[in-house]
Amino acid sequence: MSIAEKITTISQNVQKVYDAGYEAGKGGGGKFASLVDKTITEVSAGDLAGITLISSNAFSRCDKLTSVTIPASVKTIDTYAFNQCTALTTVIFEEGSACARIYDGAFYQCSMAEITLPA
Repeated sequence: MSIAEKITTISQNVQKVYDAGYEAGKGGGGKFASLVDKTITEVSAGDLAGITLISSNAFSRCDKLTSVTIPASVKTIDTYAFNQCTALTTVIFEEGSACARIYDGAFYQCSMAEITLPA
C-alpha cells in the first residue's frame, strides 16, 4: 500500500480508530500512526497527491521522518498530524498551496529547521 493510500485510509477511518481506542481506555492517539509505516524518512507531494486533509495523528511518532512536501491539494493539517516526528527538519508547501488551516500542535515536538511557503 502506498503512503497516499495509507493517508486516505487514515482520513476515512480516523474517527472510528479514535473512538475504538478511546472506548478501550487507551486513548486514540497512538493508534493513528500505526496505519503509517513508521520507518518512512520522506513524504513527497506525489505520495499525498489529491489528499485534502492530513488527519490528526496521521504521522504521529514517525521518528525517522526528516522531510515532508505538502501538496497544493492539502487544505487542512489537523491537530498533532506530525506529533513527535523528532527527526522532521524540513517542511515544504508546494507552489499553489490551498492550505488554509494548520491546527494547534500539528508539528508538536518536531525539530524543524526549515519551512518553505509558496510566494
